[in-house]
Amino acid sequence: MFNKKFISLICLFLFSNTIYGINMKKDEVLNIDVLKFTNPKECPEYSNDYDYTNGHCTFRFFCKGDDCSSVDKKGYVQFNSNGQTENLNTNICITGNDSNGPFCFNNQPACKTNADCFTNNCLNSTCVINKDAPTIECLDEYYYRSLTFSYVGKMRCGLGQYEPCKKNDDCASKSCGDGIHGDICVNARWDRTNDRKNDIITKLLILISIIIAIIGSCIFHKKATKDKKKEMENINKV
Repeated sequence: MFNKKFISLICLFLFSNTIYGINMKKDEVLNIDVLKFTNPKECPEYSNDYDYTNGHCTFRFFCKGDDCSSVDKKGYVQFNSNGQTENLNTNICITGNDSNGPFCFNNQPACKTNADCFTNNCLNSTCVINKDAPTIECLDEYYYRSLTFSYVGKMRCGLGQYEPCKKNDDCASKSCGDGIHGDICVNARWDRTNDRKNDIITKLLILISIIIAIIGSCIFHKKATKDKKKEMENINKV
């Protein structure tokens, strides 16, 4: 009896520490109000982390067509297929430009079959990218808008991390890195806290430069006019 209760408690503990993906339609993901959540304690269950540098909750979803799932702390998503629940590993390695096997930036995402990986591609017991079915990821995008002197937060979908890319706009992160393993999407976060201050300082310097240029032009024009007038007076005297 004691053993059964002990086992039940262990199972309950493990279950309570297992975070499953929250499913949404892609339109719902794109409509998430990123800047609504500016306190770590306010982050909803479908948030995957908190950006302490820029001060807002972060979001990361993986999508299959119009169906998307949030990522848990270990990089797993959850989808329902034919009445069954699939827990898929989104952590992947890249095949690289050589034949030495998959290259992993972090820990190797182990798998037994293709069905274990979100990419549906298990190579040498490792989840890797699938060139026939590129990963689609949705991330929060946080940037400064110079025209309105304000920060903007929105969701953006595109190619997932480590997927081959040609330009920044191909990637959900808007960052297509050029490295020894080819051009791949990288999920990099940038410190935007000084963007507004730097922008205001830059604009003030430009404005001051314009004012100085105008004043200098006026002084030069006034002096040139005065010199010309004096020259005309000397000619008339002659």
